[in-house]
Amino acid sequence: MQFTYIILAGGKSTRMKQDKGLMLINEKPLIAHVIQNIEKQSRNILISTNNEAYQQFEYPIVKDRETDIGPMGGIYSCLEQVKTKGVVLLTCDMPMVKATFTQKLIVQLDEVEAVVPKDELHVYPTCAAYKTEALKLAVEDCVKNRVYKLKMLLDTLHVHYYSVSEEESKYLVNLNTPEDVLSLLNQ
Repeated sequence: MQFTYIILAGGKSTRMKQDKGLMLINEKPLIAHVIQNIEKQSRNILISTNNEAYQQFEYPIVKDRETDIGPMGGIYSCLEQVKTKGVVLLTCDMPMVKATFTQKLIVQLDEVEAVVPKDELHVYPTCAAYKTEALKLAVEDCVKNRVYKLKMLLDTLHVHYYSVSEEESKYLVNLNTPEDVLSLLNQ
């Protein structure tokens, strides 16, 4: 099954106080780390953002058709351009995610509509694999009904929750604050 990677980079970054995806980590924009890690798996990548500065990464950027509805708006807009049977959602603030990890999610997608990682505390719908058609229908329904929480979206899909190992949990670290960045750099 062919997959498109959608990187969500349209957040307001209120806690970071700057555009997270463009923030430099080890002299490279945060989103560049994500792209570098997944390009080994696929070069079929869309970046969901309204910020033209993301054109520097040479992948199509997709602006939100529906604004101010959070990640749902970015997913909704990107799905219109997806031509593959599968989608992997990622966020620009997860620099540790690897193609090998997303591949583990993809291979489990046969009998379900979504494979979503989870640990003891969280479910990660924005680091997950989906069948395109099922996701598209579910997102369209959510937007039509003004339901914008991704966890509510998951309730409408046949989901396999993949329990991440302690080793794999590092892939799911996302950076929301300057303190998160410092913590990552000091590891």
